[in-house]
Amino acid sequence: VSTSSTKRRVLLDSHEKDVGDRAYEICEAVELDGFASCMKTAGLLHDEGKRDSRFQRLLGYGRPLAKVYAKSGFASRGFERRFRSQMHLIGWRHEQRSAAEAWIRLSGESVSNRELITRMVGATHGHGLNTFDHGSDTLLPENEEVSDELRNAASDLFDGGYWEYLVE
Repeated sequence: VSTSSTKRRVLLDSHEKDVGDRAYEICEAVELDGFASCMKTAGLLHDEGKRDSRFQRLLGYGRPLAKVYAKSGFASRGFERRFRSQMHLIGWRHEQRSAAEAWIRLSGESVSNRELITRMVGATHGHGLNTFDHGSDTLLPENEEVSDELRNAASDLFDGGYWEYLVE
């Protein structure tokens, strides 16, 4: 990995905290105080799908990374596309996995907060506003240990039509 690409990498935990804090500040500044805590939570969870080992290998140019990153250092879109193809991530959106992760973590929230935050997490980057291209079968890695809870959440949201309900 070149020095220039390493400089652009951002650790996931730090990035999510920054986004959550900023979302809270913006809501408070425009006097949406009741909305602020939900948006902070959405910011804290918006990139959880990037913890997927395939995505991290993508960011590591095919090699596992010692830390979990939120941003890549790819110099070109074509170079990234080739790696996405090798990692079986063509069309795969981290926001979809992030929504499934959020759905699990928010199980103790009120139904309205859980639905709102999950929708915000899944639609964070402008993808998933209506639907995602992939079902639970390609969302999660096949050859790695994934909890039944996550598989069930992904199935409920993306195979059973609940995501489309949330968006409507």
